[in-house]
Amino acid sequence: RMLWTSQDLADFLRTGDLYLAPSRGEPASNAVMEALACGLPVVYQEGSSHGDLVRDAGRGFAAADNGLLTAIDGVARDLGTYVRAIEVPSIEAVSKTYLALMRWCFHMKGLVF
Repeated sequence: RMLWTSQDLADFLRTGDLYLAPSRGEPASNAVMEALACGLPVVYQEGSSHGDLVRDAGRGFAAADNGLLTAIDGVARDLGTYVRAIEVPSIEAVSKTYLALMRWCFHMKGLVF
């Protein structure tokens, strides 16, 4: 039995100001995408693939020194700018992108789609 629904999770995420994604080995993180979809800028560890998802809607940090605290402080000081930079594509745009990728893959294999 699930204790939380998707809506419960979204509502909970929206109570925060930003989302912290410290992992480095998680490609195309669903958690990062969910946080962005809920309007949260993301602070993520540099060297991860999170930056490809986040783009200008967050800030990376180096694990050494005070990188995490500096990144959180930077986002907090200019929160509105980071929130406005969040891009959540429509389902139509995502579908078109996947379809184009599938066509390219089939083309590369010499198949017709």
